[in-house]
Amino acid sequence: MDSNRVLICGGEAGGSPHACLKALGQLLSLRKIDVALIHGGHPHAETAQRWAASNGIDHIVYALNVRRHGDNAWRHLNRLLIEHGNPDGIVALNGGQGIGHLLSLAVREGIPIWMPYGNRHQPKAC
Repeated sequence: MDSNRVLICGGEAGGSPHACLKALGQLLSLRKIDVALIHGGHPHAETAQRWAASNGIDHIVYALNVRRHGDNAWRHLNRLLIEHGNPDGIVALNGGQGIGHLLSLAVREGIPIWMPYGNRHQPKAC
């Protein structure tokens, strides 16, 4: 993955903050992230947000809007993350609702995906 704007997703179900920090540290050491870290504003994303701030990397948050989009809010959020977030690459950690859908959108757009801890999420129909 050769990226400057990286979307981080997953990690909610059984993911550890250490796993998130390790993956982000690897990207930083390889100079794969230097402009922006993009995420969906989930409380578990606070680890990534603090990491970005401490490393001088901007972070962009697209929050889930259940009030406006109801049961399809996470699908809408996934589309926002891909279409408006415009990531150059995705770090997919294990765990989290809707990750398969998000990865399907990324595959369709030709966005590289890095799964540092395995492939528990298969792309799903959009």
